[in-house]
Parts: sequence; C-alpha cells; structure tokens
Amino acid sequence: MLDGFGGLHEVGDISGFYDLNGNSVLDDPATTRGLFPYTSPKDVYVDFKVYIQDNAVKAVMAAAGDGRIYTTRFNKVGAKTTLEKNFIADLGIRFNTVDVLREVEFDNNANGNAYFALLSDGAVYRVEGKSGKPQLAVRSFADPSDNPAIDLEILKSSGKNISGYILTAMGEIKTLGDAPVLAGPVSDIPIFKNMELYGGGAVLADGFGEFYTVVPKGAKPLDIPLPELDFGISVLQDFKIQVDESHAGFFGGVGIIATTTLGTLHTSGAADFFLTAEGLARRPDLDVVTRADGTKYIDLGINFNIIRAIEIYIMKNN
Repeated sequence: MLDGFGGLHEVGDISGFYDLNGNSVLDDPATTRGLFPYTSPKDVYVDFKVYIQDNAVKAVMAAAGDGRIYTTRFNKVGAKTTLEKNFIADLGIRFNTVDVLREVEFDNNANGNAYFALLSDGAVYRVEGKSGKPQLAVRSFADPSDNPAIDLEILKSSGKNISGYILTAMGEIKTLGDAPVLAGPVSDIPIFKNMELYGGGAVLADGFGEFYTVVPKGAKPLDIPLPELDFGISVLQDFKIQVDESHAGFFGGVGIIATTTLGTLHTSGAADFFLTAEGLARRPDLDVVTRADGTKYIDLGINFNIIRAIEIYIMKNN
C-alpha cells in the first residue's frame, strides 16, 4: 500500500515481490522504501502501480497529485538487480494543487516502458521512454470541481489509442474506443472511489464501503463475492480484485481486498485467506480485529488519513 508521503507498506506473504540482492531470500521490507521521494509532512501521492513480467515485478510507479510521476525499473544482471529510477519521463508540468493527477497505468503493450496518466478533467496522456513527451490520448470531458474523473481502466491499447473506461466521482462511466458500454449506479454527490474490471464487467465501490457490479446490457450478472461493509462515513480509498489460482478451493480463488484511508484492510471471498490461521502465520505481526457482528479486518495501526492506494501481486506457481 502507498501512503500520501510516498511510503510503501507491505502486507501478506510478499516473498515473490522481488529478491533485490539475488540471494533467493526475501529482502528486508525496508528495501522497497526509498523508491520514491519521501514528502512528509506533505500529503501528495495519489497512486501506485506495479508492472509484472515473467512472473516477477519488473517496475513500479508512483504518482503525486500535482503531476509528478516517479518510475523505478528492476534490471536483473546475473545474480544482481540494479534499480533504474525515472526510466520513463514524467509529464513535465506541476499543477498548483495535489488533486489534478488522479491515476496512472502502465502500458502493457510497451513492455512497461510507457504509461497513461488520468487528470481530474478526464484528459488522459501517454508518455513513453525516458525522453518521451506527453501525447493526448483522451480529451477532457469531466468537471474537475464537482464530478472529477477518478479512475482509468484499460481493456486494450495501441499507442495512444485506448479501449476502456473512465469513472467519475459521481459514478458516471465514460466508454473509450470500442469497449462495451457499461452503465452503473450514479449519485448526485461525488462518493465513488474506484472501479476494477472483472469477468466482462466491472466492480465499483464508493467511499462508504458499498460495492456494485456492472455488466454490458444483456450480459449475465457478475459472480464475485463482494465485501459487506457499511462505514457510515467516507473512508474507503481503494480496492483490488484478487484472482489466486493457489487458493482455487477458497471461493474459486476470487476475492476483493479493500483499504481505507486509515490503513485498515477488508476482504471478501478468496482474500479472506489473509484472516485464516495459515494466512496469519505468514505475517504474525498483523493485527486482526473482530467486529461485534463477528466479521474481521486487518488493522495496520496507522489511524490517520494517509493511505492512498493498494496493489496486489500474486506469485504464480510454476
């Protein structure tokens, strides 16, 4: 998980994340810190992404809301791995506030050597390589004050041409390219936080912990276990859908992990493995809290509004 200062927080069994020193042993988690400038006490970071290739993390990227984008690539040379920072150019602009740049996505068709960046007005830019210049991929369409664009989901891309979706804070879903049209719940206030593609449709979540599924017209409803949360206040920040073949017997290997701004983790389906005895044995330092209704969640002990994004990496068994 990424916090607003640029710090990374590891949760779960992450031995497959990367062996930076080449000794086949999980490195001290502190090695994953310092990949990006640490800005405390300024809360500026908004998003974090990993690029997976050949069953390993090859690169990571973090974005600050004022337009700064930091990339780090892991270059394997024999038994050693070197870190290549800023291997993709940033946007080359600094905004006056930290709520303009909303999300970044690696371009999987460029071997992780390019990214797309979503701004609050709905505009999307693509940047490739260390000397690349921003290319406009999607023109602005959203009201950044009342209904900003908050999430970009890509089905496929070719250069700066995108097929996918952009979610706004009121729940409107803009279709890009030839992607099937999705229509979900909308609100008259900006409450939505994230959207993730799954099974020909998508899952949406609002800040209060309500989850929704959307599919193209005429398609079957999605079969996915959703977290049953009701925070009462807007604290949910981000979520990811977990598809873990190693736990196929556990809700079909599909589940959701959601994080709040306070650093609590909430799960459903296969992600509930985190809360089993076996799951907790891998990270005995995690604090599991049981609610009055018997449901459980993980509390990282952060207790203030600072967590901004979560990424999941599942090591596949060869």
